[in-house]
Amino acid sequence: MIISSSEKSLSRKGQTLFKAGDELKSLYAIRSGTIKSYTITEQGDEQITGFHLAGDLVGFDAIGTGLHPSFAQALETSMVCEIPFETLDDLSGKMPNLRQQMMRLMSGEIKGDQDMILLLSKKNAEERLAAFIYNLSRRFAQRGFSPREFRLTMTRGDIGTISA
Repeated sequence: MIISSSEKSLSRKGQTLFKAGDELKSLYAIRSGTIKSYTITEQGDEQITGFHLAGDLVGFDAIGTGLHPSFAQALETSMVCEIPFETLDDLSGKMPNLRQQMMRLMSGEIKGDQDMILLLSKKNAEERLAAFIYNLSRRFAQRGFSPREFRLTMTRGDIGTISA
C-alpha cells in the first residue's frame, strides 16, 4: 500500500530533497546513500543538524508545524523513496504495526538529536570528532555494515561544523 503510493527516485550529489520553509508533503526513506540536514544561521553559515543513512526516514521535524525547519541535501548519489505524508498518516491510523514502526523511527530520530547535542557539548574538537566517528560506526553496525571500515561521504567542512 505505502510502496504503491510512494515514488522511488535517484537524488544526485548536491540535490536538495526539501528546503527550510517548504510545506510538509512527504517523508523520505533513504534506501542508499547519505543525506545531510542543515539550517542556515543568522550569520548565513550552514549548521549541520544531522547525517542520515540508508534505513533512515527524513522529514520528521516538519510534522509539528507542517513546515520543514531545515534543508535536506544528498551528499552522494542516493536512492530515496518519497512517501506522501497524508497517506502515511492515514495508514498508520489503520495499521497498528505501521504506527508502532513510525513511533520507533521517531524515537530513533529524537535519540539521534540527543546524540548530536551531546556531541556538540564535548569539551574540545578532538573529543567531538571522536564521538562523531564513533556514532557513525555504531549506526553502520546497526544496519549490518562494518563498524570499522566505512566511507565518509561528508566533506571536511561538514565534519568541521560539528567538530569545530
